[in-house]
Amino acid sequence: ASRVLYGDYDADKQLVTFHSNYTDGIVAELNGTFPAALFGVSNFSTLSLGTWVSSDLQRDPRTSGPDVWPNYAALQIRSAVVVPLNRNGALTSCLFINDNLPRVWSADIVRLIEDVAERAWSAVERVRAEDALRLADRRKDEFLAMLAHELRNPLAPISAAAQLLNLGPPDNARVERTSAIIARQVAHMTGLIDDLLDVSRVTRGLVVLAREEVDLRRVIGDAVEQVRPLIEARRHQLALHLSTEPAIVEGDPKRLVQVIANLLNNAAKYTHEGGRLSIWMGITPEQ
Repeated sequence: ASRVLYGDYDADKQLVTFHSNYTDGIVAELNGTFPAALFGVSNFSTLSLGTWVSSDLQRDPRTSGPDVWPNYAALQIRSAVVVPLNRNGALTSCLFINDNLPRVWSADIVRLIEDVAERAWSAVERVRAEDALRLADRRKDEFLAMLAHELRNPLAPISAAAQLLNLGPPDNARVERTSAIIARQVAHMTGLIDDLLDVSRVTRGLVVLAREEVDLRRVIGDAVEQVRPLIEARRHQLALHLSTEPAIVEGDPKRLVQVIANLLNNAAKYTHEGGRLSIWMGITPEQ
């Protein structure tokens, strides 16, 4: 054979991507992504039925049309055997064997090519499964690292609220204020722990974002509440310049608080002690 190719087929986009090549040194390697129409889309459709064989593409009615044969000729493909890999009835990959001259492919040769292809598919599937496992492990590790970081933020205001309750005789206003802080942060932690329990979605990268209307002023307030103990411990001054009007956006309140809290936490951590931190939030006519 002049050329042996492995390719993946994207049925939705009608594209075929060629990867590994063997050539006899006469024909060029064929790499990259090509429209399936280049080779005749109907030819790819019939691959779901089994191996596709042609001894002379220039004379084969499936490929001899003026819109298809010139493409094969330009790629120096005159005869070919294509063995498909079908999963759940759909074509996913192919092994292409082609020659730059007409060639009669005997039944024994076709069976040999199919046997080689079957072994190749097993190796490909094994590699894909291993890659999927590695990706799932990496996503899980990244998520757990993020979660450990995120859980620290609500703990600081809870600890500060507990200390506040121990300062002198309790009064109703202070108890209500600190109880509200603790309740909000516990709710935030509960959401994070719910994400942790849903490990199956995490490993598949399917953590879902909620979509609801939320006032950014409240998002910033909740984030500041989480980071305030660190700000005070490092003797920073925090200035908030927020819109007096509601700033309504559509998003996930929990995630938005996480984003702002992380930014503020980093600012408090890496600003020299006794520094000044500012948050500005306004509304423009266009936004």
